[in-house]
Amino acid sequence: MRALLIILLIYLIFRLFTRTLLPYFVRNYVKKAQNKFYQQNPNINPEEAKQREGEVKVKSRPKNQSGSKEDLGDYVDFEEVEE
Repeated sequence: MRALLIILLIYLIFRLFTRTLLPYFVRNYVKKAQNKFYQQNPNINPEEAKQREGEVKVKSRPKNQSGSKEDLGDYVDFEEVEE
């Protein structure tokens, strides 16, 4: 009977912990990790990352860059070698 009471008490404490304290710790950890990320990457604007749902931004290439295929490299013929 006493073992059953101890198991029930441990279960209730665990349930209380997972429903109240664990979300607080996880939220705090995520917030700290996010702040650390934005400190390490100052060129990323956190406000720009929070776009409205359905909002589309198109970033076009500068006009002075040409997309010519000559800059891609040389074509290399592939030959199968038998051993």
